[in-house]
Amino acid sequence: AGLVALSANFELYGDMSSRMMSLAAQHAPRQEVYSIDECFLDFDGVPGDRVETGRDLRARVLQCTGLPCSVGFGPTKTLAKLANHVAKMAERKPGSYDARFAQVCHLGAVSPRVLRAVFQATDVGHVWGVGRRTAARLGEGGIRTVLDLVDADVATLRRQFSVVLEKTVLELRGTPCSDVDHEPAAQQQMMCSRSFGSPVTALPGLVEVVSQFASRVAEKARQQQLA
Repeated sequence: AGLVALSANFELYGDMSSRMMSLAAQHAPRQEVYSIDECFLDFDGVPGDRVETGRDLRARVLQCTGLPCSVGFGPTKTLAKLANHVAKMAERKPGSYDARFAQVCHLGAVSPRVLRAVFQATDVGHVWGVGRRTAARLGEGGIRTVLDLVDADVATLRRQFSVVLEKTVLELRGTPCSDVDHEPAAQQQMMCSRSFGSPVTALPGLVEVVSQFASRVAEKARQQQLA
């Protein structure tokens, strides 16, 4: 059916992620690495046109790593995440959003009317922090788009769901509830795990592989000066 199966290469993924994060960090004074392929940058006090900065960032990452990426700007982390989703979908699915939002989207620079149109065109399940179950419960209550969520009563949402969802709504309205954490807490757990391509029935082979994984975890711990 046109599918291509490739073996995973986690060492390569980690190396490419580090290179991408290093390139992104050059554009702002503070960076929070959120996952292997996502990060937040704090542009507070940084002059210049945000969209142009985003296009430069994207071009450098593509040139130096070969990795295409989407860039989203917003006055809060939740809006920035939503802008990133819009930038991705506007390129991948023409017509889903305004073409000018493709690749780089700045939701902090659009008019209230345009912002509400983006909210209206986006399913509530695409909001950062709104999981599948929460989205289903919201849908049962008539909240199906981001605009529905933004217009909802936050006190009611807090009673029915949690303070986390309340903060999500406030961030969608432009009120920051979480800062860019450029000094994340030390990891509480580490893992190096792989699936075997075929059943392992002999202990020596298993011991060898587990020893390699344990060595890799120890290396990660030393790099972060953990015990």
